[in-house]
Amino acid sequence: MNNSLRRYVVIVSALVAAFSIWPGAVLAANPNDLIIPPGLEEWTAWVLHGQENKQCPTSYNDGQVYRCSWPSRLNLVINAGGGNFKQEWLILAKGWVPLPGGAGLWPQQVQANGENVAVITRNGVPSVRLKPGRYVVAGSFTWNEAPEMISVPPACGLISLSIEGKDIDFPAWDKTGRLWLKRRVEKIVQEDRLDVRIQRLVDDAIPMEVTTHAIIDVSGRTREIQLDDVLLPAARPMNLTSPLPARINPDGTLLIQARPGHWDIQI
Repeated sequence: MNNSLRRYVVIVSALVAAFSIWPGAVLAANPNDLIIPPGLEEWTAWVLHGQENKQCPTSYNDGQVYRCSWPSRLNLVINAGGGNFKQEWLILAKGWVPLPGGAGLWPQQVQANGENVAVITRNGVPSVRLKPGRYVVAGSFTWNEAPEMISVPPACGLISLSIEGKDIDFPAWDKTGRLWLKRRVEKIVQEDRLDVRIQRLVDDAIPMEVTTHAIIDVSGRTREIQLDDVLLPAARPMNLTSPLPARINPDGTLLIQARPGHWDIQI
């Protein structure tokens, strides 16, 4: 093996080892925050090529499933001749973003940050492919008569719905992702209430592990909830189990896209 090839192998091996030793670096949301030994920075893009998703947070129950996108509230405006939608997205690695609608109700004139983007079907779901960044994704629908329901991606945790100029405080949205537009729903008057109980199970090992169980009861509108002091001081979260879209912010606060119901969240 000549000296040039030997040096190449040594450098690449060292960089791969660096990513193995410091897995936290791979999970950083910003590539500029990666902890790379001096002299190996120029190889970062080469090693991560095709593996960009490994810089994203993992799923709560599977360390091999990476969550590289975070949606905000989906805003839907429905009228007799059509409708439109708008939603903000945070994208951590290049990937697909699902849109409302589907076969027979395809989103039109879709834009991301004001630029036209192609809509592709993925498993029957209209989707657009976006690079890392923050986006406002918007589009429209046309119809002769408003449909009875519209499909909403499961990734959406919050929905604002307006039909014929009237805001719907309690959208009829079932667990299969169907948002009902015409189904008659009994008018319910509920105030926005939130009840949170925190329980902790301490495992006095080395290092000490604490399982935090948050029991949350929500009534009223769907909304984003931020809970402070859920984690103990200096604690490092290892696992998040939540039936609602949820994430832990860098400052340790827990952000939840909540809708009415009884929910159990574990950290």
